[in-house]
Amino acid sequence: MQHTTEPRFNYFRSTSKLLQYFTIIWSAGLCFPATAQTGIIEVQLADSPDKVYIDRPGDLYMKSGARVVRFDISGKISGTWQLPHASVQFEPRDGSRMFYFNAADKTWGFAGFGKTPTSPLPEEYAVEPLLACSSGDLGIWILDGTDHSFKHVNLRKGQVDMEFYLPENLHNKPLLNIREYQSFLFAATENQLYIFSPFGKLLKTLQTSGSDFDFLGEELYYRKQNRLVFLDLFDGSERYEEIDPEIRFVRLTDERRFEIYSNRLVIRPAQ
Repeated sequence: MQHTTEPRFNYFRSTSKLLQYFTIIWSAGLCFPATAQTGIIEVQLADSPDKVYIDRPGDLYMKSGARVVRFDISGKISGTWQLPHASVQFEPRDGSRMFYFNAADKTWGFAGFGKTPTSPLPEEYAVEPLLACSSGDLGIWILDGTDHSFKHVNLRKGQVDMEFYLPENLHNKPLLNIREYQSFLFAATENQLYIFSPFGKLLKTLQTSGSDFDFLGEELYYRKQNRLVFLDLFDGSERYEEIDPEIRFVRLTDERRFEIYSNRLVIRPAQ
C-alpha cells in the first residue's frame, strides 16, 4: 500500500484564499486519468487470449490461437509472433531464450521471441510427444503418449536420464499443461493439478478451476472458483485471495499484477 504525506503550507493570507487554493487542487485532480492517480493501467485487447505467460523480467505474453502478443510492464505492445500452429507450447523464461515445442510436427528448441525452431524431436526421446517443457538450461521434460510416461532428457548428454510412468488413474485424463519449478514437475488436467517429485513420486493432487497455474517466489498459485490459492512449496502453507469472477487469468510479479479479462488487460502495482 502506498502512503502519501500531506503537503505543508507555511501560510495563507486569508481563509478565502485557503479555500480557493484547495478548490483549484481538487478540480485539477478530477482531470487526471486513473493511471496517474492510482498507478492502474488498462489496455483494450483485440483478441481474447487462451493462454498467458510471464517472463522473468516481467513482460507479459498472450496467446490467442496461433498469435502471440508481448506486452511490457507499462502495457505497451513490444512484439508479435505468428506461430505455425495453435498447438505450439512455449515458455518465455528470461525473455531472450525461450523454450518452444510444436506438437503438430514435433519440432522443438530454444530461440528468441519470434524465431521458430525447426529441429525435429528425436524419436529416442519420445515416440509420441504430447507435451514438453524446459528443465533448467540443459534439460527438458516430455510426456510420451505411447506409454503414458514422463521422460527427462539431459541435453548435454543427449539422452533420457530419468523416466517415470503416470498412475493408471491418469491415463484417461488428458494433461493440458506441464511445467518444472524448484525441481518439482507440475502437470494439469482441466480441473486437477498434480505435483511430482524430481524422481516421479506423486506428492500432491489439487482441485482447480481450469488448467492454468504459475509461480511467485516459493509459491505456486492457481485458481479455484473465484479465488487465487497460493501454496508454499516448501512449508505447505496456503493463503487465499478473492478475485473478480470476470477475470480469466492473473499473473503476478514482485512489482506488477496483471489481470486479464476477455477483452482488456488491467495492470496494477503489486499488493
